[in-house]
Formats: sequence, C-alpha cells, structure tokens
Amino acid sequence: MANSRPTLLLLALSLNVSCGLFSTELTLPSSEAIRVARVESEPDWGLLEEAYALYMRDSKESLGSVRALQLENPGSVRLAMFLQDVELELEGQALVELRAEAAFDKQETGLNALLLARVEKDPHRRLRLLEMALKLDPSLTQAKVHWLAMNARAGDADVLEEIIRLLWEHPASAEGWRLLGELAPLFERPDLARAAAQTEPWSGFEATTRAERTLVAKDLSAGDASKALRRARALADDLWQGRLLEAAALAQLGRAKEALEVVESVIRKWPEEPSAWFNKGLLLRDYLARGAEARVAFEKFLEVNQASDGANLKQVMQVEFWLSQDARQ
Repeated sequence: MANSRPTLLLLALSLNVSCGLFSTELTLPSSEAIRVARVESEPDWGLLEEAYALYMRDSKESLGSVRALQLENPGSVRLAMFLQDVELELEGQALVELRAEAAFDKQETGLNALLLARVEKDPHRRLRLLEMALKLDPSLTQAKVHWLAMNARAGDADVLEEIIRLLWEHPASAEGWRLLGELAPLFERPDLARAAAQTEPWSGFEATTRAERTLVAKDLSAGDASKALRRARALADDLWQGRLLEAAALAQLGRAKEALEVVESVIRKWPEEPSAWFNKGLLLRDYLARGAEARVAFEKFLEVNQASDGANLKQVMQVEFWLSQDARQ
C-alpha cells in the first residue's frame, strides 16, 4: 500500500549483499532472443486471452467453457493454471484441493504435481511436489520458478544466478522474468529489475490491467489520491489488486477507517492473499495507531505468505523488523 509517511526498510539489517558477491558477471539473454521467444509463445498467450475473455463475460457461466478450452489444449500450462485460479475463485480452496489431489493420484504427471503444489498448504510438501513436477517434466518452467521463489533467501545471491540460468534456457518464461524483477532490487541490482520490466507486457489482456494499475500507482506516488481513487474504482477487473489500490488512495486521503473496511473486504474474499494482511497491518500500525491489532495482522501475513510461496521478501523483511522493534519495547 502506498504510504504518505516514510516507512523505513533497513537493508543493512537484512541483506548485506553487493555485486561483488556474484561468482560471475550476470548477463541476460539478448533482446533478439527475447523477441524470438515472445513470438513463439504468442499462441499460448492467445489461449490465455481467450479464456480471460470468457471469464470476464460471465465468470460463473464461463467455467464450463474455460474447462472445455483447457481440455482442447492440454499442453498449455498457463491455461491449466488459469483454470485452477478461476475454480479457486468460484468453488473455493477445499474443493479445488480435493480435485488436484485426485488428479495427481490418478496420473502422476509434472503438470498435475504443479497444480497440486499450487493449492498445497504445507510448504514442505509443496516443495516436494514441485521437485517431483520437475523430475517428471524438466521443461516445466513454471514449477522451477515457483521452486526458486520458495527457496529464495535474502542475502543469498545464488538465486539470481539460478533465475538467469533459467532465462537463458527459456527466455519466454514471463514468470521467470517477473521473479527476477521482484528479487533483483533486494540484491542491489536495479539494472536487472529494469531489464525484467522491459520485457512486459507478455499478453494483451495483462497489458490492459497492468497499465490501469500502474496509472493508479503513479497517481498515488504523485500525491494525487483523489485521482487515484477514481481510477482504482473504475478498474476493469474486480481482483484484489485493484481493491488494495483503492484502499491505498483512501488512506492517503485521510480516510483510514474506510480503507480498512476495503482491505477487510478483500480478506473476507481472499483470506490467503498475503498482501491483504500486510496492508491491514500497515493501516493499523501507521494510520490508526492500533499496534496490538497490527501485530496480529503482521503475524497472519507471515503465516499465509509462508503457506503460499514465501516470495514477498521485502514485505517479510519489513514485518520482521517491525515485530522485533515491538518485542524490544
């Protein structure tokens, strides 16, 4: 959540890394290699755009159509993941988890292992499932990226080398580029983060929603919270990202209680989304001076983040620092 007050992240406390720690100079695939890979991956993104259009037309009625599309294209990992996300949205975690477990028991494929890992709550079993997915299908880059995200540790620069090695082998891995963009700043490599950002967008429908959210974020950064609020409420999607941007704008406008109501509505609908709990804690801590409740929200953030993919390293570092401050008081 955007915050008009400075929130300090003491990098020296948690990273202590520099470029000199890398065993080799990190270089990325050429722009030509990325361009060729992008062209080759266009049909797969086209399937995802088709599924997204069906979902946006009528989310509940479209579930059967998206399932039929996935059955017609069993080789599309992204489409299978999108279908699972739609099922989670419409049918809930318990049913989707049972379905994924049954599918894996029936046929131990790399894709089925990956889909089960995505809904597995136990992080240790999730890691084992991801490792099994890669053993069954070494070309399953989404499983490798998920595995890297779970194993990333602040201060261990090897993770960047592993991501870049993956990108050399699979320059069309949008998921790999996005993980690089998230982790590179934590290792004082903004150049790698910029390079990752320059590969966007990977698809047309994502370009629209990401652009809309970027405009809201820019308005917030510029201090124009009223404009940001209007944009956030006019977003084409009804996902949690837009709702949290709306809450951020309300907070900047001094309407913290309304912002908290928005965040809590996100938590009711997406209780396993780490960003919602992080933003709730931030609101309670920095805007409403409700420290004890903020601590509970932050502890819940750490719990659900660990239970998902554990990849929100910057937020984890902030929360652990704040909690350690509270413990000393």
